[in-house]
Formats: sequence, structure tokens, C-alpha cells
Amino acid sequence: MRELTPGRLWLTGLLLVLALAAQSASPARFTFIKVFPGSVPEYTALTVSEAGEAHYEGRALHEQAEAEAFLLPAAMVARLFTLVAELNYFRQLTLESSRRIASLGEKTFRYQKGEAQFEVRFNYTENSTAVTLLDLCERIARGRYLIAQLQFKLKYDRLGVLSALREFEHSLNSGELIYLEQFGPVLTRIANDPNVLRLAQTRAKALLARTQGLPAQIRYEQASEQRGFYYAVTLREDGLASYEIRPLDQPTNTQPLTLSQALCARAFELVRQANYLRDVAGYREPGGSPDGVRLTYEAGYEYNQAAFSQPPTASLAALVKLFQQILLQVELRTRLAKALAEEPVELALVLRDLEQAIERRELAEPAEFIPLLEKVANDRSYYEPEQELARRILDRLRQSP
Repeated sequence: MRELTPGRLWLTGLLLVLALAAQSASPARFTFIKVFPGSVPEYTALTVSEAGEAHYEGRALHEQAEAEAFLLPAAMVARLFTLVAELNYFRQLTLESSRRIASLGEKTFRYQKGEAQFEVRFNYTENSTAVTLLDLCERIARGRYLIAQLQFKLKYDRLGVLSALREFEHSLNSGELIYLEQFGPVLTRIANDPNVLRLAQTRAKALLARTQGLPAQIRYEQASEQRGFYYAVTLREDGLASYEIRPLDQPTNTQPLTLSQALCARAFELVRQANYLRDVAGYREPGGSPDGVRLTYEAGYEYNQAAFSQPPTASLAALVKLFQQILLQVELRTRLAKALAEEPVELALVLRDLEQAIERRELAEPAEFIPLLEKVANDRSYYEPEQELARRILDRLRQSP
């Protein structure tokens, strides 16, 4: 045995210090594993380092392991490791509930820091901190699984993209997903890919808008088989709006819509009174109707929708009435502008319909018609009966409160 000289002792000590320093400098890692035969996926593994580097693996048990690397936001990483710390890094921890519970899959929490490693396994737990950590892990893993499915379908099965988008939308609506920004790249690829179904492109664009945190919006839709027409209004909280009025057998033809700030505020106040459709989310009127109404409220994770022919609550009735007023106003505005520009023989008929709508209080903002009516009333190129009718409507509008 060679004698340890002072120089060798110094070198050995230095190497030991460096090794300990390297060990302490390496980031800690947290791993979540779930094995549940018969589920999809059967095997789930999520590993996250304190630096934000993460790996996900979701597969059937018989498939070969193939982990995907990605990054997590610092705030989410901090939340994960805070929960791990609250569970004392799983040291001498028991999480399994004493209650007899059916198999929900074996879960494993593991913490690694250098050579130190602690883990705990359980099927079901009542520990509130562990439940929070499990929920966060499963939501992260669910998002990565859906991204992998969308990428696979886009590459190998373009006809299956739409079904994958429906699965993604279901998870989004139910609040299962987190960190919505991660879905942007794959949804953008689908929306811009001319080789996928147009319906899939349209749905990807709508889902992309939701994940980008656009303002809350209300959508009103009505299909009238008797008239053979489809009507829709989409209103965003920032005031942007659009509408459709078209035959049922015609393709989508969305047009921009200008509404006053007061009218937008009124619509969102009514949807607030209707508890954002939460109380009727998923409502479908028994028996159905050829003239149905569908209302949708979207805001971030929240997605509530109800369909009916007769509004089930007073607040919904007021909301439906407001959208019907908006649509009638758009229809009369379009007809009046067309009569003034192209079809003067129709002007008297449009003016009479406008007068009746004002008398019945069927318009959302009848004062909007004042400039066009003044044009008719003061322009001698129009016939006297039409001018007189326009003046009569103007008098009624100016006398209204």
C-alpha cells in the first residue's frame, strides 16, 4: 500500500469536496409514476427537475419506453416542489388510506437529490397535500398525452385529427388541463395544415383562441327549420362581435358586427345573472324542437352550453330576447342599406317593417337607424310617402326615453 503523502491527502480532500459540491449543485428531481392496467395510458411517468426540465412517458405496458422532454414554467415547478417539501420529501411517509378502495392504479411519488432518494406508493390517499400533488401531476401528464396524440394523428392519421381534437376539447371543458400555452404549437400546425379536414382546421383555430386566453365570449345560435335559416351572434367581452344569417344548407359566412359598449355590457350582465350558464350547462330540452336555441359561454377553462326551444329560466329568456333583438336589428339594417343603394322599390316595405319593430320594442338599439332615416327624410330624390314615413319613425325615436 502506498503511503498517503501530504500532497496526496490534499488532493484526495479536494476531490471529495468537489464531489460533494457537485452533488449538492445537481438539481433535485421529482418523479410521479402511475401504473393502471386497462386504462389509457396504462403507464404514466412524469419527472421534473428543480431547473424546470421535465420528461413525460405515456404508453401501454407492453410498449417500449420512449420519454419526451419538455419544459415547465418556473411557477409550476415551484408549486410541485413546495408540495413535495410539505410531504417531507416522502421520508418515512405512508399515504395509503385505511379504507377499502377498488384499484385505482398504483401511484409512486419519488424524490431524488444527489444520492438521497425517498419514495412512497399508494392506491388511494386521503392526505390533502398528496391529493393536491396527485391532481397537479395528472393534469400535467394529461396535457402531454393529448399533445402526443395530436402530433401522432397529424403525422400518421390526418383523418383522425378531428377525433383527437374532440378529446382535447372535452378535457379542456372539464378543467383537466393546465399550462394552456403548451398546446399552442400543435394547434397552430393543425389550423394551418391544408391536408387535414377543414372542420378540424376550424376547430383547432377555435381551441387555439381559447388556450391563448382571449376575452370571455357568449355565442347565441338559432336554427329554424321552418324558415330554413341559421342565425348566430358571437359577442366577446372586449366588444368584438360577429354574426351569421344564412340558409341552413349554405356554408358558414361570418360577418363583423358593431355593437355599442352599453349593449355588450348588457349582454354580459344578463349572462352573469344566468350564473354564466353553469346551472344549465349540458341542458337539452326533452323531445327537441325544429326551432332550437343554443347558448354558449366560454372563458378560459370554463365552457358552458345549453340548448332549448323555450328558455328554462327568466334570465336566459332575457338573454335570448336581447340576441333576437340584435339579429332583427342587423337584418333590418342590411335591408335598409340595400334598399337605399340598390332597390329603392323596396324602401317603403323596409320602412314599414322597421316602424313595426320599433313599436313592438323588438330592436336592441333603434336609435342606430336615425342617420339613415334622416337621409330619407331630407333627400328630395325619395318619394314623398317614403319621406313622410321616415319622418314619422324619426319622431317616434326622438320621443322615446
